[in-house]
Amino acid sequence: YLSHGGILLSALYLTLLLGMKPRKNSWWRIFLWSQLLVPIIGFINWILDANYMYLCVKPIVENPFVIGTWPWYFLGIEFAAILHFFIIYIPYYFYYKRHPNESFTAL
Repeated sequence: YLSHGGILLSALYLTLLLGMKPRKNSWWRIFLWSQLLVPIIGFINWILDANYMYLCVKPIVENPFVIGTWPWYFLGIEFAAILHFFIIYIPYYFYYKRHPNESFTAL
């Protein structure tokens, strides 16, 4: 919980205290770039006999996005990721809609 909380806190720190904002429509680009990690982490899992990002074994959780067996449950995790990226971006969507010509600082 601490490391994942740190990710959120660092984004809040950069946004609220340093005034940085994500680029327009960056939520889907971030999702696409994060897909590059999947084969890399898969290779690391194969070498270390690990299960980072739950690529090899389904997590043991009660989660509506984790449905089915390997590899189909991973599609639910991917859908949850893109949904989270979009939900977090929504306030910036409305901000950019109100200030269309304002310059921004990229995260």
